[in-house]
This record gives sequence, structure tokens and C-alpha cells, in this order.
Amino acid sequence: PSGDHLADLGVLLSAVLADREADRERMSRALTLAAREPRLQARHAAHLEAKNAATSALLATRLGQDVSSPRVTVLAILAGALARASLTRWHADGDADLEAAITATVAEFRAVLAPGAPPGAP
Repeated sequence: PSGDHLADLGVLLSAVLADREADRERMSRALTLAAREPRLQARHAAHLEAKNAATSALLATRLGQDVSSPRVTVLAILAGALARASLTRWHADGDADLEAAITATVAEFRAVLAPGAPPGAP
């Protein structure tokens, strides 16, 4: 960990999704199907909850805090949002490189959360 939580979450996401790059077409089809089929959406939501619990446990261990601590909760939610935004960007924009989508999404998070960032700024 570098102490820069957003950068560290980007590294974690890159490591977790490293093997997904080769499955781009399969992942794209799965996202499209899940968006259309309510039963798959429910199953996907359950899968994401399990991933969130695992991420929370990992973060709690790394930070030396209880899994229910506010910091762990916020970072786990941020990790999920970063993953969703990165995968959405990768899927929608046709980025050839998942790592580039993650990097661009981390940069976008920084821009949006920067003090004094004007509403609607690119």
C-alpha cells in the first residue's frame, strides 16, 4: 500500500481483473445478458455482494481494523464503484486495454473528488 487509497484500489482492481482481459468478448456478452434478464441481475447482485464481503475482509486485514469500521466500509464501497465504473468504461468505450480503463477511471474519480472541482467539468 502506498497510502494513496484510490491508487491502491486501482492496483488491487488491476490484479483482480488481470485474467479478465482475455475474456473480453465473454464478459461483454455476460454484461449485456445481465442487463436484460432480471434473474441474472439478481444473481449478479448476489455475486457482487460476495465480492464486496471479500474485499471488506481484505481491507480490514490490510488496515488492521474491524471489518465493520467506517473506513473499511467506505473503501469497500469505493472499490466496488471503481470496479463498476472501470468495467462500464471498458465495455462501452471498447477500450482494448482493461488496465487503461482502470487508470482512466481512477483519474476521473480524482477529478470529480478534487476540492473546488466545478460541477459538470470533464
